[in-house]
Amino acid sequence: MKLVNPSALSLFASSFGRHPTAVECREAVVNIAEFCCDESFAFQELQSQSLALLVNGFGKWPAEESCGQATAAIAREVSSARLSEYTPQNLGNLMNGFSKWPDRPHCAQAAGLLADEICRRAACNNGLRDFNQQGLSNLVNGFGKWPDDRCGRAIVAIAKEIVARADQLPDFTSQALANLVNGFRKWPEEDDCRRATAVIGDEVIRRAQNNELGGLVAHDLANLVNGFSKWPNEAECRKATVEIGIELCRRAALDPLIFGRNTCRTW
Repeated sequence: MKLVNPSALSLFASSFGRHPTAVECREAVVNIAEFCCDESFAFQELQSQSLALLVNGFGKWPAEESCGQATAAIAREVSSARLSEYTPQNLGNLMNGFSKWPDRPHCAQAAGLLADEICRRAACNNGLRDFNQQGLSNLVNGFGKWPDDRCGRAIVAIAKEIVARADQLPDFTSQALANLVNGFRKWPEEDDCRRATAVIGDEVIRRAQNNELGGLVAHDLANLVNGFSKWPNEAECRKATVEIGIELCRRAALDPLIFGRNTCRTW
């Protein structure tokens, strides 16, 4: 392993992470993680992209102790880095990985610094326009693991960005929408989170009217409903919830074993 270039290890970890059910890929990533835990491993020599790829790969196996230890070591390195030089994609991937180990102090510390960086960028002229839907989704999903003030401020900044991008929501994947709502619900007292969830509710209603909810997996539908329930007085949240209920009843009619017979009534 010592003969392999450290940046190549990050590519291996990220690539193996695309096959989380493969035992061989898991064992290979565990070996990489154990190697990275060696005190002689020079994280400071790696660029931000390589660090993000490593964390992204390790995050596919959160039950592996060595993956957690290696991610914590990277979090320690990131905590002393110039985050202003990191690309939006790398910030999102790091946040996504750190969030798999929310109880590790170094991951929590790095998450707070990432939150500060998101707030700093949001206050600049370009705001968060450089972040794509997956990056915003990863950030919100990750910050939701640490519902403190610093992460809360970052969540609010992203919520404002989502409201500003309301016309782009048709291009968002269902998983991205579900992750956003699932994160915003952790701060139900924030008006910006409420408004962002409402515009996502509008998008769900639009998809329902266009018969597009059939492509959403049950897990995403459940996260959407769970998030909408935090704002029961919002018309968009109520209507979107009803539309999801109708969709589930449609599926149950096609396959009664999903819920059991006679579960759904006529809406």
